[in-house]
Formats: sequence, C-alpha cells, structure tokens
Amino acid sequence: MDPAKREKLLSDVLDYLNREENFEWATSGTLVRKIGLQEISPLELDDLLLQSHQENESFPIRFSTLPSYVNLNVLWGSVERIGDKVVESIYRLDEPLDIEDLEVSESPDLFLSHSFRDSELVISLSKHLMQSHIHPWIAETRILRHQHINQGVIRAIAESPAFGVLITGNLLSSVWSAKEIEFAFRNDKKVIGFIQSGDPLLLEQIRVADFSGGNKISQEIFSRFFDNHPDVRFLYFPDTSARSNPGFDSEQLLEWEQLESFLELGPERS
Repeated sequence: MDPAKREKLLSDVLDYLNREENFEWATSGTLVRKIGLQEISPLELDDLLLQSHQENESFPIRFSTLPSYVNLNVLWGSVERIGDKVVESIYRLDEPLDIEDLEVSESPDLFLSHSFRDSELVISLSKHLMQSHIHPWIAETRILRHQHINQGVIRAIAESPAFGVLITGNLLSSVWSAKEIEFAFRNDKKVIGFIQSGDPLLLEQIRVADFSGGNKISQEIFSRFFDNHPDVRFLYFPDTSARSNPGFDSEQLLEWEQLESFLELGPERS
C-alpha cells in the first residue's frame, strides 16, 4: 500500500476508535464497514494494524486479549481510551504439537474448547474420544505456525458438526472459552460438556452457579450453558463412570455409550 494511503487509513481508524460515541473496541470488519474502507479487507486490516503495532512500540492502537463476543474476531482499540498493555500476537508463534496416538483428522467431529491451562487433560480427553471413533479438533495440534488464531478457531467451530468443552475450574475463569461457547450457540451447534471428574469444588461451583472468575459476559454465558440448555449434554472425564449430578436435568447427563448417537455420527465411524 502506498505510504500516504496507509498513513491516512491508520489515521481514519484511530479517529474512529477515539470517538466517545463509538464503542471502545471494534473488529476490523466493523472498522472497514463504518469508516467505508473500500481498498482493504478486514483480514488485511488486521495484518496492517498488527504490523504497525509491531513496528512501533508507541503505536496508538492495540488489540484485545479477548475476541469479539459476537463473532470471535479480533478487537481493536485506541490506547488513549483503553490503556496500553503487552499482549501476545494474533498469530500462532510456535509449531503445532505432534502427539503420538492422536490423529489429526481432515474432518473432525467436534471442536474441543478448553482452558490453555488444561492442555494435558484435553490431550488425554482427545485420545479417549479417538478410541470411541470420534475425531476432535484442538488448537494444540490444529492451528499452524503463523496462522491467524481467531480465524482458525472461527473456521473450526463453524465447520465442525458439534462443539465440545472441557469443563474445569480453569475453564470457568476463561472469558475466551465462554465466548467460544456463545459462538457455538449462535451457530446452532450441539454442545457437549466434558466435566472434569473428581473435583467436588467444581461441582459445587456449577451447582450454585458461581462463575465469578470471569467477567459479566462470561458469567451470563456460563449461566445459560448450565441452566438446562436444550442443546447441551454432559459427560464426565477422566472417570467416565462418574454420575454426580450438580443440578442438571436427568436427560442432560449422558453415558459415554450415548455420545456417538447424540452426535449422530454415521455407522462408518464405528
């Protein structure tokens, strides 16, 4: 892009983000649409803003550590309004994991949301699902180096037939995971919650609806998630025989043998 056009474009974006009548945060799609930027796509604007941020430590625009509530896209804000903060890249910087006995399927059966603090447990769950002929999508193995993280997650949720979430104490503090759940709801996905067994504090949190570890948005999402949502079912892991019920409707708590049927996988998976 011509340097003069680039400078003008960035100036227009900053001006929009600094206006008090606008929200503090905006996705690149919103910026392109509201400002009328016809010469650049939302993903190209993401690239341009990130590049500018990396080239100039005092660049007055930064991205949020959390994605959009509506569509999981990257959120951008003016440092003047939202403050400065050191944040990771919106692109993956390391290589995906190559895990023994964990096949990377070209057609995963479900996206598996989890807290990054639970990587070992989600890998164990993924292997268990594979033994049941269910192919999960997890970020550790599927997002490639230099791939746009948000776009990888958005595409994976949209293209996977179902959405799974590993429910742990860490997960209930994850605003990012809560927004993934909301995105799955908005895309009419069947949702399976895999509850970490052997954690009475976790069950008590669910029973009393204590989701105070996140923000107001995540609290509202988790409340709907656990409140007899018609498209949600639950299982326990790693103790797959656990049957403690912290207040679910009896039909929501599945046996592991029922999972394949709930996902409506074809006989070729058996």
